[in-house]
Amino acid sequence: MRRYDQVVRLLQQQIDSGALKVGERLPSIRETSAATGYSMVTVQHAYEILQGEGLIRSQPRSGFYVAQPSRPLAEFAALTKDEGVGDLSPVAASSLAYKIPSRWARGGLEPFGSLLPGGDLFPAAEIDLFLRARLRRKHQASPAPNDPNAILREAVARRLTQRGSLVSPANVVLTRGALHALNLCLDVVTRAGDLVLVESPSFFPLLSLLEQRNLKVLEIYSHPKTGIDPDQFDHLLSHNEVTACVLMPISHYPTGVTYQPDIMARIVATARQHKVPIIENDMYAELSYSGVPPNAMKSLDSSDNILQFGSFETTLGPGCDVGWVVSGRHREALERRAFFDDRLDGAPRLIEQALAQYLTRRSYDRQLRHVRETVAARMRRGLALVAEYFPHNCAASRPVGGAMCWIRGPKEFDALSASRRALHRGIALAPGPIFSVTSSFRNFIGLNLSVPWTAEREQKLRVIGELLGRPSGP
Repeated sequence: MRRYDQVVRLLQQQIDSGALKVGERLPSIRETSAATGYSMVTVQHAYEILQGEGLIRSQPRSGFYVAQPSRPLAEFAALTKDEGVGDLSPVAASSLAYKIPSRWARGGLEPFGSLLPGGDLFPAAEIDLFLRARLRRKHQASPAPNDPNAILREAVARRLTQRGSLVSPANVVLTRGALHALNLCLDVVTRAGDLVLVESPSFFPLLSLLEQRNLKVLEIYSHPKTGIDPDQFDHLLSHNEVTACVLMPISHYPTGVTYQPDIMARIVATARQHKVPIIENDMYAELSYSGVPPNAMKSLDSSDNILQFGSFETTLGPGCDVGWVVSGRHREALERRAFFDDRLDGAPRLIEQALAQYLTRRSYDRQLRHVRETVAARMRRGLALVAEYFPHNCAASRPVGGAMCWIRGPKEFDALSASRRALHRGIALAPGPIFSVTSSFRNFIGLNLSVPWTAEREQKLRVIGELLGRPSGP
C-alpha cells in the first residue's frame, strides 16, 4: 500500500468511527505530517484524494473540514444465517442469470450492474491507434516482426510469476475473452449431466453457461467477509459426485472479498485429495486495491489440478477481448478447442496484434496502477454515498478488489421487483437472485461502484436507496 493510501485509510477510519465529526476541522497538513511521520507532500496528496471523494472539503485560509456524515456503514456479521443458501441439493442452472442482464443491452442505462469497471478508465484511444495500424497492414505479404501470440503468452506468464506461480508461456492458451476461456475449461473437464460446485453468490454469467451445457449445480455459500468455508467444501466433496469446482478466490464477484492464504491452501488440498479439478476465475485479480494481487490458488497447485483463467478486458476494456487459460495437464485439449473455434469463426485476430503492440510500447503497469487507484477511490466514495442514501438496516461488503459491492437490503425488500422499477428510471440494477441457481438472496443487490461520481450519478444512487426503502410492489 502506498504511503498516501495509508494516510487516506487512517483519516477515513477516524471519520467513519466518529472521531472526526461532520463540520469538524481536520489537523493541518503539517500536523498530520508530524503525527504520521509522512512527508507533507504525501499528506497533501492524501487530503486531495479525500477531497475528490467528497469526504472532506477545503475552506480558503482555514483548512480542511469533514464533509460527509459520520454514520458508519453496517457490515455483514462474521457468521450469519439469514443471507445463506437454504437448500444445498444439486439443481439445474437457472435462466434468470440471462434474462435480466439481457434487458440491459437496450443501452442508455446507468451501469450499476456492469461486469467491468467504468469505461472511462480504459486506454481505448491508444489501442485503437495500434488496431488501425494493423488494419492498414493486414494485406501485406511480409510477416509481422514479432509473434503477437508469443508476446501475449509471455505477458500473462510474467504477471502470474510475479504472483508466485512458475508459469511457462507454453502453458498459456489464448482465448477470445474471459467467457470463451471459461467455456473452454468447462469443455475439457465436464460433460452434460455432470455436477459442478460453484460459489453462491456467484459470477452470474457462469450460471448461464452451466445451463447451456445441461450441467447440475451444487452451491456453496461464499461469505462477504471470509469467502467459502473449507470445512463445508470438504463435506460437499465427500458427499456428492462433484466433477469440477468453479471458484473466484481473489476480488470475488460480487462481494469483493479475497480468501485468506490458509483457506486457499485448505481448499486446494481438499480438491486434490478428492481428485476434483478447480476452475479458478482470476478475472478481477489485477483489480486488487493493495497493488500486486495476492498469489492465486494456482500458485499452490503442485499436482496441476487447477485450470486458471483471466482476461485483459477487466483492465483494458471490453474491446480487448483477449483471455487466457493456464494448465499443463489440459493444455493440448484447450489448444485444440481454441484452434477450431478460431477456424470456425473465421474472424482475424487483429486485436491480439494491436494488444501485443500496446504491451510492448506502453507501460501496462502504469495502466494497472491507474485503474486500481481510481477504482479503489471510487469504491470508497460509493460506499460513503451508500451509507448516506441507503436505509440504516442495510449492510454492505467491504471490497478489497474488483468493481462490485454486495448489499443486503431490509428483509421485506424485493430485489427483482426493484430491478424492474429501476429499469424505468434508467438504471441497470443487479438483483441478488441472478447470482444464485436457486434464486436466493431475494433482498440483496450487487452494485458496481467504479463509475465516476457525477451529481447525476449520485442522484441515481439515491434512487436505488429509495427503492431499498420501499415495500415490494409492481
